[in-house]
Amino acid sequence: MGYIGVKNGAGTDSNQLIIANRVAHGILFRTNDTNRMYITSGGDVGIGTTAPVTKLHTYSTSANDNNGHIQYENASTIVTGK
Repeated sequence: MGYIGVKNGAGTDSNQLIIANRVAHGILFRTNDTNRMYITSGGDVGIGTTAPVTKLHTYSTSANDNNGHIQYENASTIVTGK
C-alpha cells in the first residue's frame, strides 16, 4: 500500500513531501491518462518506460524525437548529451 504525506520534523527533515510504497512494488506517475515516469522497487527510474534497466532510462516512441536530452550536474561540472 502506498501513501503521500508530509514528514514533520526538525532541521533539514522538516516538511518533506513523501511519496512512498510500503511493499516491494514500483511507483508510477501518470498525466493525461498516460504513463510518464516509473520508479522501480530497486530505485531505477524510467522516463517514457515502465521497465528501466539502468539508474536512469529514458525512452521515446518517436524515431524523430531529437528534443530529448540528459543533463548531469555536480558542484563543478555540467554534462549534456542526446
